[in-house]
Amino acid sequence: MTTIKFIAEKLYGGYQPILEFYNEHKPLGAEPLGRCLTAEGGFEIKLNPEELKQHLEHMPRFSTFTDYNDTVKQLRFTGDSKLTSGGYMGFNKEETELLFRALQHSLGADQVMYF
Repeated sequence: MTTIKFIAEKLYGGYQPILEFYNEHKPLGAEPLGRCLTAEGGFEIKLNPEELKQHLEHMPRFSTFTDYNDTVKQLRFTGDSKLTSGGYMGFNKEETELLFRALQHSLGADQVMYF
């Protein structure tokens, strides 16, 4: 499980600068980063059709997705100033590293840690 830790007390400037940086630098054809609209907040990336197919194959008891969380990768805020996937499908290494760079760009390199 990947974790990004915040030293900054909040997302100065909100989500928009982070989303813009990420989406401007993501690989061509990759799904865009969006705001995770959960109570905790965070970031999400919709699964592309191939990822959806692979995910469904690992869930043989379902013939369709029964929960929105089955259709996205997400990193949610925790109460201890972290972004983590918790029990949900998280970002891959490249997506996490780009989000980390976007956070550094928006908040300052000394305000976030990635481990």
